[in-house]
Amino acid sequence: MPDRYAVIGHPIAHSKSPQIHAEFARQTGQNLSYEAILAPLDGFAAAVAEFRAAGGAGGNVTVPFKHEAFALADVKSAAVELAGAANTLRFTEDGRILADNTDGAGLVADLTRNAGVALAGCDLLTIGQYLQPTPGQLEVVEHVHPVVFDWLRHVALSLGFRCVASAPLVRSSYHAEEIWLEKGAVYVHELAGVPA
Repeated sequence: MPDRYAVIGHPIAHSKSPQIHAEFARQTGQNLSYEAILAPLDGFAAAVAEFRAAGGAGGNVTVPFKHEAFALADVKSAAVELAGAANTLRFTEDGRILADNTDGAGLVADLTRNAGVALAGCDLLTIGQYLQPTPGQLEVVEHVHPVVFDWLRHVALSLGFRCVASAPLVRSSYHAEEIWLEKGAVYVHELAGVPA
C-alpha cells in the first residue's frame, strides 16, 4: 500500500505537484501516491483531519492556507517560526502535526540559481503579476490573489530584504527610489520593533 501525500489549497486544479511527486517517486523507486485536495475556504482544518483519518501521511499546503497550517501545527521548524506560515505538514504516529516551510529557500534558489540574481547586498525587492502586454505576447496562466503577494512580502522580509513592494500591479521599477528614500528607514525600524 503506498504512502499517501497531498497538496491542499484553494484553488488547486492548477497545481503540478501531483505530477512532480509521481515522477519523483518513479525516479527514486518509492511507493507513494500524491493528490490535490481542494479545501473550502472555511474548511482547511477539517480537510486536513479528513485526509489524515483516511491514511494521509502528510503533504504540502498552498495559499490561502499557509497561516492556518502554522496555527494547526504542534511542532514548528525554525523556518516556520520565522515566516509565520507553513507549507509542509507531516503527521506522526503519536498524533502530532510537524510543520516546515521551504518557501524562503525556494525563493532564494529561484532567484539565485534559476534567474541568476546575486542577492548579496540587495535590500529592495519588487514582486508583481505578469500581465499580457499585447495579444501576441505570452498569455497569463493564472491571476495571483493579492493574499499571495502579502505572503511573499512577509517571506522576503524574513529573508532579510529591507524593503519589499509586493502586489499585483508592482513592476520592477515600481517607485523603487521613492520606496527606498521615503520608507526604507521606516521598514528597517518596523522590523527591529523600534519607533522610527
